Amino acid sequence: MKRHLNVAMNRYTKLRNEYFKKGSQALENGDTYMAKRFAEGYLRIDNLRKRLQRLSFILDQLELSRTEVGLFKDFATATQGIVKELESVLGSKELADLSTSMMRIINMTEEMEERIELSMETIENALETQVEGEGLNLEKMGILSGKTEESESDIDEKLEEELNKVLDKMREAGKE
Repeated sequence: MKRHLNVAMNRYTKLRNEYFKKGSQALENGDTYMAKRFAEGYLRIDNLRKRLQRLSFILDQLELSRTEVGLFKDFATATQGIVKELESVLGSKELADLSTSMMRIINMTEEMEERIELSMETIENALETQVEGEGLNLEKMGILSGKTEESESDIDEKLEEELNKVLDKMREAGKE
């Protein structure tokens, strides 16, 4: 998902730059209305890109947390194994209590892993909803779906088509 998020952010950066270029051209040509519309589109895309960056940061932090929880779980599992070995040799009540405590810790880490995984799925779903909500359906372009067989030029063409659709909608809204 992280790779797809980075691809989407790169596409939004290209799209944002395209809006800037076209807005500058419109302003140079004296078309202040279209320049304003491009500026609004630029800001919307830039805000979306910033939200994607924040989601990316959160996903990074969750991934780090998941790794740390996994390491702690591995440590607790190894410690429990050692405690069970000692318990079988020594037969101590304290060791049995320690073994039970380690089992509780292992169960807690498993719950934490599940919660982290659920949080990551929630963020990924929010990301897809966010992208679709902006009118640029990157899922169709294969950016979020995991399809990477398409060449850069194919994706750029589809992105250009989406850009033109958005521009047409902006022009129609301006005429009304």
